[in-house]
Amino acid sequence: MTGKAYEPRAFCSPSKHFGTSEDVVWRVPVEAQEAVQRKRLKPHLLVAALNQLDDRMLAARYQHDLVVLIRAALDDRRLSLKDHAAHEGFDYTRTTRMLRGEIVMKLEDIAAQHRTLGIAYPV
Repeated sequence: MTGKAYEPRAFCSPSKHFGTSEDVVWRVPVEAQEAVQRKRLKPHLLVAALNQLDDRMLAARYQHDLVVLIRAALDDRRLSLKDHAAHEGFDYTRTTRMLRGEIVMKLEDIAAQHRTLGIAYPV
């Protein structure tokens, strides 16, 4: 997949509840759908572009679920995110952006949270 980076929280409504245990609604942002439609792609490329939006929405849901588990693990250990990041050598600003859904979580991030907090996405 190529293309510009996206914000996972854009697929979550309300976006401020991304990564919390609050009930959220998942949807492909209208702006993203309209941007794809404006490109006037050939039918097979249009389908591929719309499928990519669906893939991003599913990835955003995975990240949301992992963030909920990360926050719960930190609460269980009575650790602040700032303390956890400092202790493990994580970049605090990047970590907070990842947990808020402003940036995409990488596989390395998932592995690091599994190693440090013992959590993994239930597949």
